[in-house]
Amino acid sequence: MDNNAWSITTNGAYAIYNNDPTNDAAYGKLYNWYTTVDIRGLCPVGWHVPSDCEWMYLEVSMGMSIVG
Repeated sequence: MDNNAWSITTNGAYAIYNNDPTNDAAYGKLYNWYTTVDIRGLCPVGWHVPSDCEWMYLEVSMGMSIVG
């Protein structure tokens, strides 16, 4: 899928950074929002896509300041 198709799709999709298969092996895939809310699930059983709150908790625990 080219960059334009990626930006307008409303279906779950993933890409590999720079379309380089070695990036898939090293870093994994990049998923769009529609993939994360697909009822079939993105994650294995027992895992979940982190919420915004969970990301913020991680950021703060790594030293990022809280902006109010």
